[in-house]
Amino acid sequence: MFGENNFSTTEDCMIYVDSHDIRFALSHAIASLDCDESDNGAVIVRGGIEIRAAHNDYGTPDDSGPDEFLQWWTVLEIIPLHNALEGKVREVSERILLSLWGVPLRAVAACDFKLELPHRGGIDLY
Repeated sequence: MFGENNFSTTEDCMIYVDSHDIRFALSHAIASLDCDESDNGAVIVRGGIEIRAAHNDYGTPDDSGPDEFLQWWTVLEIIPLHNALEGKVREVSERILLSLWGVPLRAVAACDFKLELPHRGGIDLY
């Protein structure tokens, strides 16, 4: 979905957000983070993390079923860069989820460590 990149794939995270407005979701996701916007529209977080927001090509108006979050309209990808600090993806993912839930927006993480995040990455909330 996002093309080829120059980053480590050892610990990334996708967060699905129930919002049609990508910029709205991204602005709330990064509100509590120390970050800058890059030339390509991605957000760079101190500590070596890149956050990209995109329209989910699989988004549908039907939000029924146990895996409905996979069809939500916006996807945030949290990517460790070559200089990422250990555990930074988990920290940033947790902060993003808490920020989005506070709006409130429905958001669920899809990553190897989702069970270690609050509310099991959000799956317990929906």
